[in-house]
Amino acid sequence: MLDDPLRQFLRGPVMQVLCVAGAGGKPYIGRGMGMIVADERDRIDIVISRWQWPGACALLANGVPLALTVCEVRTYEAYQLKGCIALLRTAGSDELELARRYIDETGRMLTSIGVLPEGSGAWTMQPDALVVALDVHEVFVQTPGDLAGRARQVQP
Repeated sequence: MLDDPLRQFLRGPVMQVLCVAGAGGKPYIGRGMGMIVADERDRIDIVISRWQWPGACALLANGVPLALTVCEVRTYEAYQLKGCIALLRTAGSDELELARRYIDETGRMLTSIGVLPEGSGAWTMQPDALVVALDVHEVFVQTPGDLAGRARQVQP
């Protein structure tokens, strides 16, 4: 599912929105604060704040399916990755450092397109950080255009 071009995209300063469904299909979201993308597996580790997104994190702890939407806001290139939760654990020092770098890099990128820092700060907070390990089973193109909503084809 994850080829080299998509892995490279995911390692960039992309916005990360996690979505899970609760009782009756009620959606819960959370914003990711950085990802670790494996080189040879279809797994992504995403850092998220349980303090900021308690509803989504409670459902993730129950192992519900996860949809992760990622978007490069300068170009609107976007993908949705769907799969199963392989692991949910407390973030360690390496993941907290990754989140700090992601918050800084994303803040600079948002500022470069005219978003004021006070407009994006609430999206990226670290308190009570968790790592969600997502085993990716499906990838869909979400970039506006003719391919939006279609399954992404793995590049050779």
